[in-house]
Amino acid sequence: MTEQNTQQEVAVKPTTAVGSVAARGRGFDDDVDQGDFLIPRAKVVTFTSNETKDPDETKRIPAGRFINSVSKLEIPKEFVPIMRYKNYVRFNPIDTRDPNFDKNFEPGKLIFSTRDRHDQRVVEGIVWGENGEKPVVQKVLNYLCYFKGENFPLILSFKSTSYKGAQRLNTLLESAGGDMFSNRYKIIITQESKAGNAYYVLNVEAAGKTGPEDLAICEDIYNRFGGKDLEGMAHQEEAIVTPEDTNTGW
Repeated sequence: MTEQNTQQEVAVKPTTAVGSVAARGRGFDDDVDQGDFLIPRAKVVTFTSNETKDPDETKRIPAGRFINSVSKLEIPKEFVPIMRYKNYVRFNPIDTRDPNFDKNFEPGKLIFSTRDRHDQRVVEGIVWGENGEKPVVQKVLNYLCYFKGENFPLILSFKSTSYKGAQRLNTLLESAGGDMFSNRYKIIITQESKAGNAYYVLNVEAAGKTGPEDLAICEDIYNRFGGKDLEGMAHQEEAIVTPEDTNTGW
């Protein structure tokens, strides 16, 4: 068999699961679609994450681990971005004396999330104040990604001080050209602190071209999830502000 034919075989290799990138075993004969799944998130466990405070000590996950938000298992830091979308979020301040505190929400909780850039709450909240006050609304860049060894795509998000990581990733993507999933990248996680609060910042670096087999997997994911409401399908954890969110990088 020639090299050309081998690559062609890889390119048309079918994936039978609606969400999975691996062939399914017996028992998965029911009729399901994307709306019946939750897309996990690629998540850095922070010092305030619920995973660090599980009552069962054997289930606690140390801060700094990079995990699947659904399985809670550690995932590789190398990934292939497949498609992206932006949304806007607002967290309630932790300090009840903050002039932006909303008494209708608990301290630190998510007030709203929307993809509509023209939402009046976004229009008013995304601008800097006259005296240099930081915006109360944050931009979040999200990428549907393939992580080698994971049987389901994950959503990787950048916000606050990690937003610069998304800017770097976008620059690398535009420079590389071609399909977004033509190249691999690697997550770099660093710990920083401000005002006595420690938090993690995400950045990225290029990791080479995507191999033929992984390229076929990513193209299949793109075809199946393109045009879908990815944020609506994403695994939504209880949202609470973290020290990172109080040190927004714009």
